[in-house]
Amino acid sequence: MNKSSRRRFLASSAGLIGAGLTGLPLLAETKKNDLSQRSTTGLIYRTLGRTGIRVPIVSMGVMNASNPNLVKEAWKSGIRHFDSAWIYQNGNNELMIGRVLKELQVRREDVILASKVFLHDKRGVQKESELKEIFLERFHQSLEWLQTNYIDILYLHDVSDAAQVNAPWLLDTFSELKKSKKIHWAGFSTHSYWQELVKDAADKGFYDVILLSLNYSMSHDTASLEAMNYAAAKGV
Repeated sequence: MNKSSRRRFLASSAGLIGAGLTGLPLLAETKKNDLSQRSTTGLIYRTLGRTGIRVPIVSMGVMNASNPNLVKEAWKSGIRHFDSAWIYQNGNNELMIGRVLKELQVRREDVILASKVFLHDKRGVQKESELKEIFLERFHQSLEWLQTNYIDILYLHDVSDAAQVNAPWLLDTFSELKKSKKIHWAGFSTHSYWQELVKDAADKGFYDVILLSLNYSMSHDTASLEAMNYAAAKGV
């Protein structure tokens, strides 16, 4: 794909690409025109906080993509981080990603895969052991769909309060998955009223990555920017 085609592809896919990773360190102030950190495709790479992962500043949130050709072109254009979730398209989203990467013969170490475990439909479940069982069952389904034996970044999906991410059973589960090398990094995603939640997570230091909702209309949202900078300074 030539540079002109790549620009057209990225522009036409703006609704899907870039929404996938709003990792806080990537939003921190960076040097402009840093050619030393550009890949052969022209995309600029950054280090994702304390994880040490090197990722392009443009990533792909695959949620609304149902055409495998879009994922293929994203890969060919230099996208190396793909974000999905257990709940997206009833599993078909992750099935598609797994099939595309296999078809392209992508080496596992060359791609960064992120997934999320959704638990909102289980809010009535009180037993921690049952919640853990459901969480692990859905996580292992994602592994199967993505055709991989580990996920780089695993999130608890759509968090709205600190009690959810600080639940002892969840912290233990993430720790066990890390120890078994089934995940490399733990995180959570959040969509609204996340400023205090982000600060709380940064202070506690357990979570490596936070995926949050942010767009250009929030450029003057002082509270949000302060929360991001606060977490970024702590390596989240």
